[in-house]
Amino acid sequence: MKNNKGFTGIGIILAIIAVLVVGGGAYYLGTKNSFIPQNTEVDNLEPIENTDEVNTEEPVVEFFHNQPGDIKSIIVKGENQWILAVDLLSRNPNWLPGVDSTGEFFINQNPRIRNLNVTENTKTYNCQQDVEASFLLNTAIFISNLQKASYKTVYFDIDGENITAMYQQCLP
Repeated sequence: MKNNKGFTGIGIILAIIAVLVVGGGAYYLGTKNSFIPQNTEVDNLEPIENTDEVNTEEPVVEFFHNQPGDIKSIIVKGENQWILAVDLLSRNPNWLPGVDSTGEFFINQNPRIRNLNVTENTKTYNCQQDVEASFLLNTAIFISNLQKASYKTVYFDIDGENITAMYQQCLP
């Protein structure tokens, strides 16, 4: 009878090992599949076709207020109407007055040139006492001054493709 007890002990140990192996395998498979989304139908997915369809979405309308920009060219569109090719600029966050190593005051972070309309409704402002561009000036005179000037940086208010206001850059 002692021999049966030895086999019974080994049988119990083997049964425990079998339960642990089966349970551990089930646990592993359960955690492995828990990251797969449930109730996902994979069989009904349609293949993506490469088509040459035209994008019919409306382009994003841009709005800017007091945005510095560099005028690349001026085209006369009609009486009191112009198209300005403008490169919008950003203020250099590293710039320090009187320190050459910090770079220019304005930097170009996006080289995209925008063709913007100047109309009879565009307001133009010149500097008053070199402090603030608050003096309302005739738009034709403002454009003429830009064409003659060696600088081309102006501040803009922009609504889509139209310039609603331009401000001369004032230096104290």
